[in-house]
Amino acid sequence: MTMTYEIIGSNGDHIYFDNYHYSVLRAGLKGLSGYPNDLNLISSPGQIGSLCSSVTITPRYISLPVVIYGLGRAILERKWSRIVAALNPINGPSTLIYTRADGTRWYLGIYPDSDYPDIVEGVADDAPAMSVSVDLVAPDPCWYCETEINLPLRGFVGGFSLPFSLPFSLGGVGTTATITNPGDTPTPCEIKLVGLLVRPVVTLVTTGETITVNRTINAGEILTITTEYGNKRVTLTAADGTVTNAMHYVTTRSRYLQIPAGMSQVRYTANEEGPTAMGYLTYTPRRGSI
Repeated sequence: MTMTYEIIGSNGDHIYFDNYHYSVLRAGLKGLSGYPNDLNLISSPGQIGSLCSSVTITPRYISLPVVIYGLGRAILERKWSRIVAALNPINGPSTLIYTRADGTRWYLGIYPDSDYPDIVEGVADDAPAMSVSVDLVAPDPCWYCETEINLPLRGFVGGFSLPFSLPFSLGGVGTTATITNPGDTPTPCEIKLVGLLVRPVVTLVTTGETITVNRTINAGEILTITTEYGNKRVTLTAADGTVTNAMHYVTTRSRYLQIPAGMSQVRYTANEEGPTAMGYLTYTPRRGSI
């Protein structure tokens, strides 16, 4: 399988760089791999080199050298206008999708850069192709895997053995599972707990961090914990569907877990579980390089 690119526009249009209507050239392609960063360096007189006091991960800037194919300038302009319309920031972010040679698909939220070019001049009326630069910026520089991982957390029934395939169940209250994050960057997760559960605790054994819910989640209730930076939240969904803020039910010593890259262990415990109790831990692997 070859590597491919796609853009899902903020207007819903889906543009394939299929080497028939549009192509992305390898030469001049920039910004896809590695984390863009700013280093804060400190040095003293006479010091050899510098000390790095902090690293800030910055937005990702991408330049896609694109060739547009068509019979004549009028068709080429129309196809170029389609890209511009798809990336219209007034409609919100667009998505760049990259398919690796192994078949995995990774996506990136993008906007057109402020240097977005106009129609290229000097293209002949009968030209069969036109070269343009599609310049993009991703405020979140992480590439996210198209497939999220969902880990059920179950108490009294089931069990698992290695090797395993997802989804699988955990057997017994106070069990531990090994999970794999195929990305190269810690990723936030969503934990959903369905009652009846008495004081459930989810622990990332690898780091020792825990999320403890100091409340009984009754049958029919759902407690949802989101650990995304800038979007941390805890909500309780009642049996009638009413959703309320439940941040105060999570203990102050709790940490909003980030799933590390590679192998790690997650332990789930509860003082008591009802027969229909269930938990789910969901996360989307992310990478700095594709």
